[in-house]
Amino acid sequence: MIHVTCDLCGKTLHSDRDHYKVNIEIFCNHDANALTEEDLDQDHLEEIAEILSDPAAAEPEPATTTFQYDLCSHCRVRFESDPLSREADPSVNFSDN
Repeated sequence: MIHVTCDLCGKTLHSDRDHYKVNIEIFCNHDANALTEEDLDQDHLEEIAEILSDPAAAEPEPATTTFQYDLCSHCRVRFESDPLSREADPSVNFSDN
């Protein structure tokens, strides 16, 4: 039997009920490989020299990143109402002493 827990609250989930999957895919909105007029006007010799001196620095970012989460019914409703967690206040308030 597969053990599944909610990725937000940690509640144990039963695979046949109260179990929701959230798939998130992040990808570039434009064609990163498309050449522009500006690309053709630039001198890229320094960039090429850097890539040749340190090949690890030239590793391209992945074109697509995907995430998959398991949610209980309560956390699904919470996620749907605020998928980007805009209501969460990440700032820390310090006293004025």
